[in-house]
Amino acid sequence: MQKSGTVRFFIIVGGLLLTGFLYLIFIRINGKGFSCPMFEFTGLKCITCGITRMFVELSKGHIKEAFLANRYVFLTLPLILWEIVYVLWQFCHGKKLSRINVTILWLLLSCGLLFMIIRNIVMW
Repeated sequence: MQKSGTVRFFIIVGGLLLTGFLYLIFIRINGKGFSCPMFEFTGLKCITCGITRMFVELSKGHIKEAFLANRYVFLTLPLILWEIVYVLWQFCHGKKLSRINVTILWLLLSCGLLFMIIRNIVMW
């Protein structure tokens, strides 16, 4: 079971990385990605609005522009990536998340929602 869980983990991570890379190529060729449904319907920016621009700017080496695209995700990206990897690893190996990781995920979500409210009031 351990080996098949590890293989499954790397297949999922590889698939996610490949999908992200292909989407980046798509954006670089077309000059535009998919629009946010929440922004289209309400005019409000969600927690993830600007992430595509952030990654495009990071791929160009434009750190300031990436930060301005989505400040919250830019600052919490290492923790978000770590949690994604950890959650996938635990899932693929049939293990439950520890209480600290559940707390971190709720904290990330809560802070993200607070960021969303503030960015729409201040119009970042």
